[in-house]
Amino acid sequence: MDFQPKYKSDQPMDLFGDGRANRGEITGTVARGSLNADETFYKGIEHAPEGDHWTTGFPRQLEINDALVRRGRNRFEIYCTPCHGYDGRGMGAVPTRVATTGGAWQARNLVDVSNPVAINMPNGQLFNTISNGYNTMMGYAAQIPPADRWAIVLYVRALQRSQNAALDDIPPDHRSGMQMPEAPTR
Repeated sequence: MDFQPKYKSDQPMDLFGDGRANRGEITGTVARGSLNADETFYKGIEHAPEGDHWTTGFPRQLEINDALVRRGRNRFEIYCTPCHGYDGRGMGAVPTRVATTGGAWQARNLVDVSNPVAINMPNGQLFNTISNGYNTMMGYAAQIPPADRWAIVLYVRALQRSQNAALDDIPPDHRSGMQMPEAPTR
């Protein structure tokens, strides 16, 4: 058993007609654990009779709760803050460093209502952007599992809401501590 005849990757072999030892994937087969059939969960796409579109909600496998928001915040702080910043305004450490060298680059502002590109994106499109990248942003599908990418989407939505909420969005019985006190007059 110590000295078995074997072929290593890319070694020539005369057993097969193409002369290669390593074999390609067999057409029509799926590797174990690689069947990602749920396109809403894995791609952010919903199928409908009128055509495919980005999902606006979240996949049914996810339980939307505080733990998922916290997980999204944790993953956002690891993968997204270098460019987008902790507040999502696009001025993280990387754009700040670029600015100190005389360059002008800013990551997309995820929370600004005056330029609401990210705010108006359906959840599936935001998930797809995290997965595959966009413009200068690299894709993170290889680094971040799908459930964590959805958690990031949920956290981005919470971040957008937290920075763009109006007083009318708060239930009346919770508003008392939210209003600014009157300025003192003489």
